[in-house]
Amino acid sequence: MALGALTFGAAALIVQSGMPGLPDSDPYRHMAYATELLRSGFALRGHPFLPLTLLGDSGVDLWWGYHLLLVPFTPLGVIWGARAAGVVGAAAVGGFVSWFLARWGQRRAAFFAMLALAMSPTFVLRDACARPTHLTVPLLLVSLAAGTGELAWGWAALSAALHLWLHLSAPLAPVFAGLGWLASLSAGRRDWPKAVAASVAGLLVALLVRPDRAHFLRVAALHNLGAMGFLSGGLLPHAGAELEPIRVDQLVGEIGLGVAVLVLALVLARGRAATGPVVVRRAILGAVLLTLGMTLRSGRFLDYLAPLLAVAAGLSWPSKLESAVRTRVRAISVVVAVAGLLGFSRGVDRAWEVGRRYLPAPASVAEFAERVRVNVPAGTLLFTDDIFLTAVLYASLPEYRYLNAYDPALLYVPHPDLFWVWHHAVVDAAYCDQRTCAGQEPSAAALRQALARLGTTWVVTSYPPGVFSMQSVLLQHPPGFELVAYVPADEAGLFLWRVVDAAPGPPPGP
Repeated sequence: MALGALTFGAAALIVQSGMPGLPDSDPYRHMAYATELLRSGFALRGHPFLPLTLLGDSGVDLWWGYHLLLVPFTPLGVIWGARAAGVVGAAAVGGFVSWFLARWGQRRAAFFAMLALAMSPTFVLRDACARPTHLTVPLLLVSLAAGTGELAWGWAALSAALHLWLHLSAPLAPVFAGLGWLASLSAGRRDWPKAVAASVAGLLVALLVRPDRAHFLRVAALHNLGAMGFLSGGLLPHAGAELEPIRVDQLVGEIGLGVAVLVLALVLARGRAATGPVVVRRAILGAVLLTLGMTLRSGRFLDYLAPLLAVAAGLSWPSKLESAVRTRVRAISVVVAVAGLLGFSRGVDRAWEVGRRYLPAPASVAEFAERVRVNVPAGTLLFTDDIFLTAVLYASLPEYRYLNAYDPALLYVPHPDLFWVWHHAVVDAAYCDQRTCAGQEPSAAALRQALARLGTTWVVTSYPPGVFSMQSVLLQHPPGFELVAYVPADEAGLFLWRVVDAAPGPPPGP
């Protein structure tokens, strides 16, 4: 257990060491929200800085429990607080997965736990981040084991309750308990599904404890359905790669090594006693198949698939091998270890590229934030051309309001017309409040019309010219737009624009 925790924590440190900021935009906004929650004396409700979104005036914080966990890290500031929380979270996941394997007989538990880091570059990146998803992996494993009867049913209730406080994937808790119960039926047990009932009860109790209980279910359901594209006829633009269906070649690159080790374990276990109890092994294999299907629908479920594959391989491994077989397995293990090191290195390289290329450095954001404060009154609604950048800006400029952040569905669900106005302004430099509009031409006049509809005169852009049309049009310095500030950052930099009534003099160029 300790070795697994140390390894996962060290892996998170390695990932974080290769970039000036954080590996992903999520840690910025989670830590910033936790800071504001503490400053408010825990009175903050909802996301008042996102007034037009689903969360704005709802009083709902979908990640309330996780933000409470982050409060002890807030004295370190956003960057170092999120880094420390990421390391602690990774260590907790690695330690628990190792304990789970050891609990059911795997003597090399930490090494099998490391398989999750060796197989999946995406898991390597996300496990280093201060985000709640990975903390729900242990909770789902508890739900699964309780469903089999190998853990008391009360643990299912507790894990489901904690899950509801942490993350929107809480409905998976009774599903995993149900998988465990089905595995127990296949193994000959005939108990009624106490863990499933306990899991549902845990969700209900957790809901009653939440301060946003009056609106949480509605907002959570709308957010989940909107994010998965069920309310808009498909995934919305700007949703990010993790929500898209994963290609087969990508999936092989993410879990190929884990699948190979699992297949090897199943082959070796034929005619021999496997490490884990049959009911737990069947439950884990069922969970792997379920999350594999979910991952094919949306890449975000790699967060669950990678560690579940590692657990399945560890518990399916034979408990004892003959001497001649052990010799061959040792040779195979060397190959797997080398492949694992190469896989982990690939994951680190990818994480470093993401952290360096796609998110502006903290120094650039800090300089830009000072320029904004000098020129823009606090409380002003800012237009941003990237919802992921919004999370980074919010961490440095919490006193401002923003059109959207985190997920396009947050704006689309309550105001689909405003979402399309924003989208077409950013992508096409045109004015349109439908998914598609014929005959719209990019122009500064169309941008002014869109900004007037959205109720703001201050614009932050960050995309390289030629990629998004709004940036291209504004960089021509059209009449009616003033470039107030520019800070070099990443590929394009950070630009602050103001809509003016008359054309100003020659604006400062980057």
